[in-house]
Amino acid sequence: MLGISCVWLVLAIAGVTQGADVALSNIPDVIYPPVAQAAMVSGDIHIQVEVRPDGSVAWASVLEPRARFDQLLAPSALDAARKASFTCRGCTEPLTSHLLMFAFELRGAEKTRTIVETATPGRTRIRVIADIPVCDHCGGGGTHQIQRTRTIKCLWLWRCGL
Repeated sequence: MLGISCVWLVLAIAGVTQGADVALSNIPDVIYPPVAQAAMVSGDIHIQVEVRPDGSVAWASVLEPRARFDQLLAPSALDAARKASFTCRGCTEPLTSHLLMFAFELRGAEKTRTIVETATPGRTRIRVIADIPVCDHCGGGGTHQIQRTRTIKCLWLWRCGL
């Protein structure tokens, strides 16, 4: 009995309503940051949004970044999350929590595209797919092979698998 009371208290504090159904209805095109694309950075960004009963976003925040380079991707995801709109059914509280999971991927796409996938209630997965950068200075078809090189920090002091 005590465990159920604790769970109910946590849900009440978090602003999650029992039986509330929040669904993403519109999100602007997510921009893959050019710096991250040039550096070939990809990864997942989790954004917690608080949704008003009218479906607008009250506030959004980035949950703990997992990797060092996530800081390149987070501003773009946060901007899109703030501009998103939701459908809120059964929302009685002033704010209802929803998790947006942005997956930034580099593939052979002609242009950046956004794909929305509903994962579970209270969570939405958004895939942002961008083109792999190509070399403008290469001869031939404008493509090049990816070549691993040592960084200046390495200085050949230890084996790094190259």
